[in-house]
Amino acid sequence: MKRYCIIILFGIVLLFQTGCSIDWKKGTSTVINKTKEIYEEKVIKDTDDSTVDTEDFIYISQEDVEKEANRVVEIMMNAFREEDAESLKALFSEFAHEEYVDLDTQIAESFEFIDGDIISFGNVLAGYAGGSTSATHGDIKTLYQGLVYDITTDTGKSYTIRVNGIYNFRMNESKVGVYSIYIMDDIIRKKRSNYGDDEGTFWIGKNE
Repeated sequence: MKRYCIIILFGIVLLFQTGCSIDWKKGTSTVINKTKEIYEEKVIKDTDDSTVDTEDFIYISQEDVEKEANRVVEIMMNAFREEDAESLKALFSEFAHEEYVDLDTQIAESFEFIDGDIISFGNVLAGYAGGSTSATHGDIKTLYQGLVYDITTDTGKSYTIRVNGIYNFRMNESKVGVYSIYIMDDIIRKKRSNYGDDEGTFWIGKNE
């Protein structure tokens, strides 16, 4: 309402500015029409801004994201146990397959990085990891993450693995899927002196 009062006031100012013209009635008519145009344009803009296209609106349930994160973690851990490169690679997005030229090499090297055969693992935390939303379009981008702690091998080593993925991304669907897996050697990481280095860690993919 305040904005419309300003528009009307603007019209009154125009009226005074044109009041000195010879054809006063014509000037008044022009001001009224101009003020009306400004008002109607404002109403149309406000209507467009507040209108939500329900067919184009996307709502993502965090429960669904959590299910996907746990599904990914389960496949990932089985792949590491069996050293199944194809199953692990299949988790990555189409974008990752096209852009990460060394993905096959990274996966092969990750199996070497883990010393020994995995015999057990501890707690798993998997679920929604943030994203971006729009008032008119809903969920634009939804992220998930999975953390697996206390992964032990038959050589006595211990690891933590974190997987990061995108559940939905309306701007680029080719990025839906895993984009990185981060492996940490628990023993080395506890002993390290510089927390800024990458000693005792291994990346598959990219940390976007």
